[in-house]
Amino acid sequence: MCWGLRLVTEEMTMWLLLNSTDPAQELQWLIYELQNAEDKGEKVHILGHIPPGHSDCLKVWSHNYYTIVNRYEATITAQFFGHTHFDEFELFYDENNRHRVVTDHETWVMNLEEANRYGHPRWYQLYSARRAYNMRNLLPEEWNRLVYKMALDDNLFRKYQRFYWKNSVAREDCDSECKKRMLCDLKSGRSNDRKHTCAKITEQVEIQERTGWTDWIYSGFSITSLAVVIPVAAVVIPNVLYFFFF
Repeated sequence: MCWGLRLVTEEMTMWLLLNSTDPAQELQWLIYELQNAEDKGEKVHILGHIPPGHSDCLKVWSHNYYTIVNRYEATITAQFFGHTHFDEFELFYDENNRHRVVTDHETWVMNLEEANRYGHPRWYQLYSARRAYNMRNLLPEEWNRLVYKMALDDNLFRKYQRFYWKNSVAREDCDSECKKRMLCDLKSGRSNDRKHTCAKITEQVEIQERTGWTDWIYSGFSITSLAVVIPVAAVVIPNVLYFFFF
């Protein structure tokens, strides 16, 4: 048995706008290549342009691709996509609850403006996933846990956002709606699937927002007594602060 590595490139073609199933039989070809690799004991890296979970990837094609990846998850060891120009990941949830161990993930970058100025690029490591995110390992459940940790930890999310922009000084500010969108983007390798994947992460971000707001109030005020004025009496309540929300 040959234990080799096979590189497979695929692309969501423009013909999908006319027929969103598999007009060029590209997915059928992908299945053939994956089955051939499985039979020969090879591992496969898939290279593509539009990430399958991105909204630009048509829903039917994306869901079919997701099913194929789930079937051949023991053969596919990595997937790499472009299109967005950002550093990000997408989670594929295995229906069979199987996984493999990844030792680490590193991102290396270079400054294009600096390379043009000096005539050569200087590559440097932007981050190591395990060190930067303090991950115990890179098993799928740990990546899933990371997404929910970022929902509740603004400092951790800002670190992810900095890496997302590849340390660019031009990175944009990100409010709570932006945060929800970015974290939702990580939750599924299927496009147009937000109603199934984003409810819990949205709830977590909103919990963090409410907690942060009340923490700010409690840390911003120091009150030793509160006078509650009633038409017939004044009652002083020492060391108690009441908030009423309507």
